Amino acid sequence: FPELKKAADSTTGYGTLTSITTKVLDSDLYLRIGMFCGDAAGHNMVEKAAAGIAGYLIQQFSGKISLGSLSSNYCIDKKPGKINVEKGRGKSVEAQVVLNEDSIKKHFRTTGKRLEELNLKKNINGSKLAGSFARNAHHANMVAAVYLATGQDIANVVEGSLGETIIESYDKETLFAVKLPSIIVGTVGGGTTLPYAQENLKLLECCGSGEPIGSNSKKLAEIIASTVLAGELSLLAALSNENELLKAHLCYERKEINGIHL
Repeated sequence: FPELKKAADSTTGYGTLTSITTKVLDSDLYLRIGMFCGDAAGHNMVEKAAAGIAGYLIQQFSGKISLGSLSSNYCIDKKPGKINVEKGRGKSVEAQVVLNEDSIKKHFRTTGKRLEELNLKKNINGSKLAGSFARNAHHANMVAAVYLATGQDIANVVEGSLGETIIESYDKETLFAVKLPSIIVGTVGGGTTLPYAQENLKLLECCGSGEPIGSNSKKLAEIIASTVLAGELSLLAALSNENELLKAHLCYERKEINGIHL
């Protein structure tokens, strides 16, 4: 590992190799590379590191091995995969809140027990019936909104949607939590350099490289988790009230666009 780390780290001034997971299939060796990427999302950084590792191995085993592809799908990028749920990809982040029963009844017009039951039957059991890796109502909506606003790779919403919502109701309080195992974000490089993304990242106070390095991208991941928590609670509360979600859609949907009645 030390020699592979040296080969990987030589390709970047900011990142560092943290792990390598290997799998053998037929005559092929698959590597899954883990790196600390500072405040970058890290797509290019990891690919350059992979090239460095491949070059080192080919040199060591001259004539005996060859490179099939820098990307083997063992990552797994922009596709749903069980390994990303279990092992994580990018940043794994959680957010939670404890609500008392009076607040739930007043602000959400529902109960903790009703939310817990809905989460079990919809997010857990319903997802199992569908064969889904995710256990949530709509994490993707909030993840996509923040990704678009801050210049992230929007295709990584696929991994970002693979989260879990947890609701545990007790006598007078209810724990509401979300777990997001694969949030892939950066605050430097790529789309984050676009003017609109810079403006939004500055509003969130996590633009550019953080001090210490990596802190700004971690902060952005935490903001996303908090946003998902709020959106998930809102939707499940609406779904726990008969037809409230449908009524809201019908009431507030756009009736006219550019003078054309829809």
